[in-house]
Amino acid sequence: MNIDRRTVLKAALSTPAVTMMHGSAADAATKIRVKNSVPGATPFISNVTISGVPLSSLQTIEFVVQPKKGSTTKGIGATYTNSYLHSKGLTNPATGEVTIPVFGLYASDAISRNVVTFTIRCRGLKTLLSYPLITIPWQDPTGSGYSAPTVVQARNNEVALGFSTYLLKAWVLPGTPLIVDTDGEVRWVFPPDPAVTIWPTSGFFNNGIYIGNNDELVRAELNGLTTHLSSYEGAGYTNINEHNIDQGKFGMLIEAETATDVQSCIIEVNEKGKLLNSWNFATIISAAMSAGGDDPTGFVVPKSDWFHLNSATFWKEHNQIIASSRENFVIAVDYDTKKIQWILGDTSKAWFRYPSLRAFALTMTPGSTAPIGQHAVSINNNNLLLFDDGTSSDFQSPPGISRGYSMIRKYSIDLKKMTAMEIWNFNHTPEIYSAYTSSVYEVGSSYLIDYAFDANGPLLVGLGEDDEVAFQYQYPGDEGIAWCASPVDLSSLIFTA
Repeated sequence: MNIDRRTVLKAALSTPAVTMMHGSAADAATKIRVKNSVPGATPFISNVTISGVPLSSLQTIEFVVQPKKGSTTKGIGATYTNSYLHSKGLTNPATGEVTIPVFGLYASDAISRNVVTFTIRCRGLKTLLSYPLITIPWQDPTGSGYSAPTVVQARNNEVALGFSTYLLKAWVLPGTPLIVDTDGEVRWVFPPDPAVTIWPTSGFFNNGIYIGNNDELVRAELNGLTTHLSSYEGAGYTNINEHNIDQGKFGMLIEAETATDVQSCIIEVNEKGKLLNSWNFATIISAAMSAGGDDPTGFVVPKSDWFHLNSATFWKEHNQIIASSRENFVIAVDYDTKKIQWILGDTSKAWFRYPSLRAFALTMTPGSTAPIGQHAVSINNNNLLLFDDGTSSDFQSPPGISRGYSMIRKYSIDLKKMTAMEIWNFNHTPEIYSAYTSSVYEVGSSYLIDYAFDANGPLLVGLGEDDEVAFQYQYPGDEGIAWCASPVDLSSLIFTA
């Protein structure tokens, strides 16, 4: 999963390319040109044919879709190695032509002109090309909700962000999930596939979009092709289409269900969809409660939404799976033993009444606040970041408190002292109560926040250093149109066989 793409590219360019060309090299460069382009699966994709390429010495071809005038976003682009192009049948030795899938194009409610630059590197030869590429309008499934959101605050280019694009997740809408840039422009949509029922579960890994399609995993390439990888029905999982796909230890963590375990399981799969590991929180928590002298049957209730798992992440330094249970708490279990390590949550909820679970509770340091009904857990620099919805339990009793407002919170966890210290938070002005779903993710010193349950429709907020707001875009409708958003980097992808 964690392939060093830069090392791969360095190997592909082991024979340096030069920009000054003489004799036969210069003659070869003059023959390399863009022949034509053919629209791809969506208006955001085009297949560009470059002719005159000396394939016997070809190393890489890079494209970059240049940002629109006045934008501070990075260009969207990728480098294709010769081995990748050859393995995908994109080279034609007979004609010297190479077809380059270009994605991330601008396509709005009118004809859009894109400037795409290409860098063709062969041994002893480097050729630069610029090509004006025209795209057709995109048919927004919401009418104009995605293509023309309400601009609460336009992109402030004075506020630096560590990301330029983000994956915007929805449910039961064709063309979703989609990728949007920080100017609010849609730059990629899920390609048409009649065998895919669009559901919330999606994530960007290994240069592609993975999506949960009932009980199977589907991968969509950025060039518009989709591959149905694996079904997990044979392993007992009835669906994997409820929430997130997050980074695991060796692969991707996906929330899953069985016939009796509702939203309380995690599976880890690799990029090919192979099942690597699994965690059943009904089993894990029941075992801990029984070992601690409690009867788990009043807390762990099969065929009910007693847990409501909505996100997970892997804490590398401690070899732990961190899971968010909206009904109860944030819980950490050892990756290998699958035993509970700690619990962070509202102590007025049902779980804290059981001594067996209370024994794992982290103590909040003075001035710190425990999360309630949280979503989108992630580990950054050994700190825990999450979206604190502030909503009490729907199933468990007592349900705990509801605050009536939502916060972004970051915690430092001291596993020796078993304490949690809130080291940063953000409260939107004016205050927002996003009772369900929603997300926050961090890149460097900036954040992407999705207040999915805002009364006026999902509100996407970009934060720079010192909590400076970089943009705010409001999407019409309910949480279903944009229930979660996570940054993705499409500026320098590398494709190799």
